[in-house]
Amino acid sequence: MPFARRTRIIGTLALGLALASNAMPAAADAQETKPPATTVPLDRDVPRHQAINERARQGDVDLLFIGDSITEGWEGAGKEVWNQRYLPRKAMNAGIGGDLTQHVLWRLDHGNIDGLSPRLVVLMIGTNNFGADSPKDIAAGIQAIVEKLRMKLPSTKVLLLGVFPRGETPGDPLREKNVAVNGLVKKLGDEKMVHFLEINAKLLNSDGTQDREKMPDLVHLSPKGYEIWADAIEPTVADLLDETGVAFPELPKGSGTISKDAPRKFTATPSGLKYRILRKGEGAAPKGTSSVKVNYHGWLDDGKVFDSSYKRGQPISFRLNQVIKGWTEGMQLVSPGGMIELEIPAALGYGERGAGTAIGPNATLHFLVELLEVN
Repeated sequence: MPFARRTRIIGTLALGLALASNAMPAAADAQETKPPATTVPLDRDVPRHQAINERARQGDVDLLFIGDSITEGWEGAGKEVWNQRYLPRKAMNAGIGGDLTQHVLWRLDHGNIDGLSPRLVVLMIGTNNFGADSPKDIAAGIQAIVEKLRMKLPSTKVLLLGVFPRGETPGDPLREKNVAVNGLVKKLGDEKMVHFLEINAKLLNSDGTQDREKMPDLVHLSPKGYEIWADAIEPTVADLLDETGVAFPELPKGSGTISKDAPRKFTATPSGLKYRILRKGEGAAPKGTSSVKVNYHGWLDDGKVFDSSYKRGQPISFRLNQVIKGWTEGMQLVSPGGMIELEIPAALGYGERGAGTAIGPNATLHFLVELLEVN
């Protein structure tokens, strides 16, 4: 064989061996870098998905909830709270029972948010991935959803909730996975456009066990559970929606005036009470055991007045430790001669039982109160 030809053959063989040797590590690298299933969109073209698309086409959405059956449950066990808290805020429910993170990723590309520009998205997803996926992969799926929301809705803020409690006891493997996932996704919050909030402690008993009164099947929420959820996120939701332009209440006949510098934004306390001082008073505010004399006007979310001392033309006196929790806390925030507006969640009001025929179960109460005297 001529030397030149043999050289070409040897060169070709060498090149082939080199390509083969390079190909094997490349295949291994591809296998190592294969994205977790939690981040790969998975078809979810079910009737509920189409219904969400239809709602999205109607537009006029300021607040969007995205998630699985726990979020969809705002239309079931959480319906009353939803109607009170979120319908007035132009809210839309994009929760579908059984959804994995990969289902949500698919839905976001297939119509669920097309044409929308909500001010805030509340996202809680991942519990259905607990059976097959590792905490790292579940967190990766949640991160992929957050990133897609930021890409598709660049002007929308995201309130990312930690996955709600799993595992009946603190040592349960599901609880350990729960803690690990939330610890990872917490890092996604930048306190600018993405805000992380975990409310799990409010859904558990004091010893860390799950509370079946709030989560009957240890996954889904009861009506009380939805009330707790709403109360727990309310201060953050109000802040992220920048609800600074809330109009002052209409003053009842016989009341004093609102100060020109009164804030339009409510302040929220850790208990969930919201308030704003409409007129500053003077002197020391009452204590939790003080007797006070007040004029007040109370109404529900729909504007219906349920009680008013102004209408009766007679102030009322009482001890602050003998009234609902919202009053006990709220009246300690204003001085004599001042006027305060209170928004009291059901947990600080009459709760699930309501009060007579005027105040139904789980009602949010609104009050305008003038503090006349403290004894």
